[in-house]
Amino acid sequence: MAQASSEYNMAEDKVTLHVNDAIPQSAKSQFGFSNFFQPCMAELLGLLLFVFIGCLAVQDSPLGVGTGSPAAIAVAVAHGFTIALLIAGFGHMRPSLVELVGVFLFVFIGTLSYSSLSVVAIAFAHGLIFALLIAGFGHISGGHFNPAVTLGVLIAGEITPLLALGYLVSQCVGAVIGAACCRGVLSFVPEGASMTPYEAILGGAHDLAPGVDPGRGILCEMLLTTVLITTVLMTAVDSKGKNSLAPLAIGFAVTVCILAGINVTGASMNPARSFGPAVVISYYKPAIWNHHYVYWVGPLLGSGFAGLMYRFVFASADKRLILKED
Repeated sequence: MAQASSEYNMAEDKVTLHVNDAIPQSAKSQFGFSNFFQPCMAELLGLLLFVFIGCLAVQDSPLGVGTGSPAAIAVAVAHGFTIALLIAGFGHMRPSLVELVGVFLFVFIGTLSYSSLSVVAIAFAHGLIFALLIAGFGHISGGHFNPAVTLGVLIAGEITPLLALGYLVSQCVGAVIGAACCRGVLSFVPEGASMTPYEAILGGAHDLAPGVDPGRGILCEMLLTTVLITTVLMTAVDSKGKNSLAPLAIGFAVTVCILAGINVTGASMNPARSFGPAVVISYYKPAIWNHHYVYWVGPLLGSGFAGLMYRFVFASADKRLILKED
């Protein structure tokens, strides 16, 4: 009996040693409210908001206010500070709930940005809201708000598979709610129009550009996501590279990649961001599912590649799987 107890304690110590210090867990507490439920809920809400804003930003203004005009900039800044205040208000939440809240915001903002029909507006809406969400929620859940980020961080050894699964569910639920909120906001018919802004932008959902085959789409999403995940790992995870500017660096990575790839695949880099709007718009356009797998396969391949490169090459000596001597 004494030997069995010793083996159990060793296993318990092993679990503790392999969990991120920011989210302490043990074999007995990994299903706890603050260690599991709250972080997952945070991922859900975060992606909900991200998708909502991203999709909404692509609509044309019925008032004729251009996205580069002072009025549009003032509106954008006002909304940006509002989101920042919301994030600050949610700062007491635990990881899972933070991921829910963060994804809600990310999807809401990202989807809403499509209403501007401006590539620059779309790119900056996604990049800035992502940076704000990470800055506000990063100390609680890690600020993933993206299944690809969660996979990369899992490969890096910073979270457990169980928590990663909880984040994935929270992120997808948050994305669907965010896209649904965007539909509610944009389901009106402007004077002289024949359809709602929501239908005109296909709900901010992602699809391949005309002439782009799935293979090229997967390659594009893979490479764009590699850029994003490498930035995440090197600025927010690695012990030597971790710094307070990580949210800004990650937000700019999102912005740059969208500017580069939006005319090929829409530059998702985030399976949940693509999933939420697809679920909601599929009522109007069932064909949106035809190439949806591209937005899972590409980002997850890119994340896996970036994560493995980090563990084998770029990580600090204590994290590298090989060549541990500096």
